[in-house]
Amino acid sequence: MNIILRKRFYENPNFDKSQLAKVKPKVKEIQSRNHLTMIMDYGESESAILYEEIQADYLLIDDNKARKIAESLDINCIGTLGLLLKAKEKNLVNELRPIFTEFMQTGRYFSKNLLNNILKQIEEKELDDE
Repeated sequence: MNIILRKRFYENPNFDKSQLAKVKPKVKEIQSRNHLTMIMDYGESESAILYEEIQADYLLIDDNKARKIAESLDINCIGTLGLLLKAKEKNLVNELRPIFTEFMQTGRYFSKNLLNNILKQIEEKELDDE
């Protein structure tokens, strides 16, 4: 599995930065010129180019504008929530509620309504229910 890492990440007090050293050997740089910076931010444009170069199955992207542009370029996109749902379906994670709770606590923004709709769909306790 190829992992695309952006140089910028969300600050999360629970994230063990020492883990970055383990992933660094798997980081790939784009080989071609970045011709998409006129229509996308730099990180998203490099990710889209790398998606094509390594013939990835998905591009993990949450930014709505960048996702629409990527999809218009026939890039198969998935967001964080879609990826987590797939992980749940494949029994790679037991529950999504604790992950969603952590998102809310660490400032990773998804609307509580959206998260609760997903939790309801997979028959987990909603975030409002304390």
